[in-house]
Amino acid sequence: MVSNGEVNQIIAPVIKAKQVLAKATKTWEKIPARLPLDEANPGQLILETERKQLLHAVRMTAFNPSMMTVADIRSNRGFKSVFNDANKFASSVDR
Repeated sequence: MVSNGEVNQIIAPVIKAKQVLAKATKTWEKIPARLPLDEANPGQLILETERKQLLHAVRMTAFNPSMMTVADIRSNRGFKSVFNDANKFASSVDR
């Protein structure tokens, strides 16, 4: 038979680990998920090329689903000029 004192000695490292984990979790929760650019890297500027690349990525993200939709409409409905109309639509959305 195991006494309460022996059980406490056995689980003491587990209890200590739980306390350390709780303290680390509280510290971790205080860290912000995002830092402003000037705090993360003082003096850093967003370059024009980075802005252009970001805009290009956003346009590609919008263009691909629209083209998939157009391909689906064209194959299911038999419309021939759908791609031209879709390109015009995608161009107008970008502006």
